[in-house]
Amino acid sequence: MLEGLFGLLWGVAIGFVFSWRVALVALALTPLMTIGGAVQAKIDKQDNFTNKEAKEADLLANDCIANYRTVSSFGVGDSIVKEFRELMETPFN
Repeated sequence: MLEGLFGLLWGVAIGFVFSWRVALVALALTPLMTIGGAVQAKIDKQDNFTNKEAKEADLLANDCIANYRTVSSFGVGDSIVKEFRELMETPFN
């Protein structure tokens, strides 16, 4: 937080030295960028909770795709699809 504040202050100071008009525009848009960052952080935090339940299903799917020859040779494709469906029921209910 403190590092971001100092970065903003130095950026504005350097901007005023080189082009005061551009620095004023950047300074005027700073609250909008801050609000956008806060909203994005809130959405990412909320999305993380819903993705936590689907993580196991994702790992299963990735392993099956990476090892499709092994899955095919052992003939366990149907059981993996069944397990995947069971894992996906929880996040989307």
